[in-house]
Amino acid sequence: MGQYPWGFIFGLIFITIIFIGEIINFYFSPTYVKKIPLFYLFLILITCYTVLFINPYGYQYFVSLYRYATDPLYVSHTKVVIAYKGVIKGQWGYLLIIMIITFILLFLYHFIKSRKVDIGLLLLNITFFIISIKYRRSSYFYPIIWYFSIFYLISQIKFSQKTNWYIILASLFSFFIIGTWSVYFAIYYPRFGTRFGYGISYYFPEKEATFIKKCKLEGPIFNTYGIGGYLAWRIYPEYKVFIDGRFGPYANIFPKYRRFELGYDFTKFTQKYKFKTAVIELKFQKLLTNFINSDMWKLAYFDKSSAIFVYRSLPLKNKEDLTPRRFENVKNMGILRNLFAFYLNKKDIEGSSYILELMKRRFYYGKYKRYINDNALLLEAYLAFKDGHYEKAINNLEYLKDKGTIKDISLLVESYYLTAMRAFEKDDFSEALIYIERILPIQPNHPDALYYAGLLSYFKGDKVKTLKYFRKFISLYPDNPLVAEIKQILIHYNIENSPEE
Repeated sequence: MGQYPWGFIFGLIFITIIFIGEIINFYFSPTYVKKIPLFYLFLILITCYTVLFINPYGYQYFVSLYRYATDPLYVSHTKVVIAYKGVIKGQWGYLLIIMIITFILLFLYHFIKSRKVDIGLLLLNITFFIISIKYRRSSYFYPIIWYFSIFYLISQIKFSQKTNWYIILASLFSFFIIGTWSVYFAIYYPRFGTRFGYGISYYFPEKEATFIKKCKLEGPIFNTYGIGGYLAWRIYPEYKVFIDGRFGPYANIFPKYRRFELGYDFTKFTQKYKFKTAVIELKFQKLLTNFINSDMWKLAYFDKSSAIFVYRSLPLKNKEDLTPRRFENVKNMGILRNLFAFYLNKKDIEGSSYILELMKRRFYYGKYKRYINDNALLLEAYLAFKDGHYEKAINNLEYLKDKGTIKDISLLVESYYLTAMRAFEKDDFSEALIYIERILPIQPNHPDALYYAGLLSYFKGDKVKTLKYFRKFISLYPDNPLVAEIKQILIHYNIENSPEE
């Protein structure tokens, strides 16, 4: 519950529903509830609510929560964040629906057999089913309530001894299956989520934070959203984080931050906020590409979670080991995939090859086989591109784009472009145009592709395409030096006033 800022609210909802349900049961089904246990439940409820007021802000704390939850900016934010979206249109949603149906059927069967209705149990299941189906982040609550509710109802129904044995065996079997399934996936398909703090450095920039403090990197610091809370704990008060998991304090900058995180507005954002150190989670490959390709930034350090970039003019006192041998003991496929992509991103083919071999050695089975094979194809594409074999690179990259689990659009576009330029140098305008026009469905506003598409169309005598591409180029890039050349071509051949097709 600690990872959910509003976790205690769900606890209060749980206790309140139980109390209301037991009050109703007390008056309508008095055999269900005794006075003394109900009194103790009342004391627990009052104590829980009373304790909430023991805070520095008193009742104003609850007023602020209400304002926060009803703020239009926050409401609009919840509509786009995956964690707050519903799960009804997915496997998990279908499973929750099956759970509530089985509960209702067993609940009705219990009512028919005993002529008793447990209102508290019914309210609890309905409420948490709605919460779980509506908010992805809360979808783990209902299965726990459902499981205990089912066994409680079974315990209240009088079955024959033989039936009870079947129920016991079925229960033990279900526990065995679920336990085995959990252990199997924890061992063979480890994900980012681990329990009891194990593998915390897979989540958070543990060594990265140590590096920042040891090297005394210059602030202000920029960091991505998911690691802000951890960094605030590790490096404050020496450094202040740029953003953390709370929405409220960062509501005004979040839309701009989100665009930057996704790889847009890089120069504009860095010039506005003037940070000198950036800590970027490895999962944001487009943003990492922007930092790697920028003349203003240099890579200082990276580990399993994040990469650290510093302003290029700043000196680095410590040089750390950045070789992939550090990751020999990583037991998480997701982390290895991020590392593989990052090494490719910074054009370190040897590093990527080393990480790929780690993947094969540790995870080459089951559904991971496809991921690893796709990464191998991507590595082959980079090697082919490096050696100038652009057609081979294109074959691999097109397959990955259409059928793979990963894709590299930037390399594909660059391969198309260089293949087109190679054909252009040989005066093979038809071949060149084929590859140039493959770029435009992927990046419709690619300036070089638009220019050469217009130029090649002109060389081929296709006035319709010439006008289409050149006019779009002029409308998008009116200040580009090539505009003067394009206008001269259009004027010289008297097609600048031709009707648009």
